[in-house]
Amino acid sequence: MTHPTDDTMPLVALRNIHKSFGDLEVLKGVELTVNRGEVVSLIGPSGSGKTTLLRLINCLEMPTAGEVWIDGKRIDAVEKNGRIVPAKEKELRAHRVETGMVFQQYNLFPHMTAMENLIYAPRIVRGVSKDQATAEARTLLTRIGLAERAEHYPNELSGGQQQRVAVARALAMKPKVILFDEVTSALDPEMVGEVLEVLGELAETGMTMVLVTHEMQFASEVSDRVIFMDQGAVVEEGPPSQIFDAPLQERTQHFLRRLHVRR
Repeated sequence: MTHPTDDTMPLVALRNIHKSFGDLEVLKGVELTVNRGEVVSLIGPSGSGKTTLLRLINCLEMPTAGEVWIDGKRIDAVEKNGRIVPAKEKELRAHRVETGMVFQQYNLFPHMTAMENLIYAPRIVRGVSKDQATAEARTLLTRIGLAERAEHYPNELSGGQQQRVAVARALAMKPKVILFDEVTSALDPEMVGEVLEVLGELAETGMTMVLVTHEMQFASEVSDRVIFMDQGAVVEEGPPSQIFDAPLQERTQHFLRRLHVRR
């Protein structure tokens, strides 16, 4: 199922999304759109459904009810013989190529160098030649300030360096949207800044990004829109100036007060 696409259509559209794990309903009718080139930050307490939402966009989870659309195409289901049926794993893998994701843990291949981590998926999945993949990976490593670490293995890199390589690896697949799930939560405090700097520079390039983060100051600086979630629902959304300076909902106000957020 596809719709004609143009630059005014949201790149990501989640429609009335419900997600349950057994008797636990994690998402309760969530509506979300992300426009091309937009940076959207998801904030809220642990267990509010933020990570599950990212995993739905990346086809790592399927909704219990609702629809997931990427670039004008429904990805959680397909039409066959006049019936709507769940998408199969082969179809989901094709969609994941278009939605890069960076996790809390770096998930680099430990037996591969930084360069090899970057060129593996473009060669295997997209069929890019080794020379082209290597040239593009070298450009990405330079972009994240790690050109001199190209031949180092993950255990020879700091946590911040490993996470920057993980970001570059996602970018190497040239996704339409890139998702970040608390990418600084596993880092020592002194390493957080170097990763956030890379994400800030990436946002300035016009990359479509969705971030789950507890870094409120960073979210306020880099986001076009901030969405506050609680108990599986969107409580409030708006530009950073509204959410952080003048939130409308009492639940948002209480959450930010507890974090001592000030702009």
